[in-house]
Amino acid sequence: MQRAGLAPAGIEPDRVLLADDGPRLLCAVPESHHRYECRDTLPGLSDTPGAIAPEEVRGDPVGPAADVARWAITIAYAAAGRDPYPVDQPGDRLSRMAEGAASLAALPQDGLRDVLADCLAPDPAARPTAEQALLRLIEETV
Repeated sequence: MQRAGLAPAGIEPDRVLLADDGPRLLCAVPESHHRYECRDTLPGLSDTPGAIAPEEVRGDPVGPAADVARWAITIAYAAAGRDPYPVDQPGDRLSRMAEGAASLAALPQDGLRDVLADCLAPDPAARPTAEQALLRLIEETV
């Protein structure tokens, strides 16, 4: 998307449409208008941020690695059917997100879990790029 001059307006489970010919990401906007201030909610949660990267929670600068983390949150949610940051209080969820403390135990122990865990690393520099994550997933299915 970035190569096309577009950026996601918050990659979130409720913004992915599963069509007959594949998934579609809703709400893409021109990058010049994109602001990394997504405060939407995940389905079933109230007054909590949706899929945001650890650095966004901390107020640190964001870049492409934040998109990788948002993608991983969305895929973890879709694969497990639940929020990868389950807590009772919204503030607790933010703390867990800032620390990169995702709960991926509901996912099968396979390559997907490992890739998602790496994509949710608290340090953006430690995360794989989108291309690296894709190649790892392809290797897992071959």
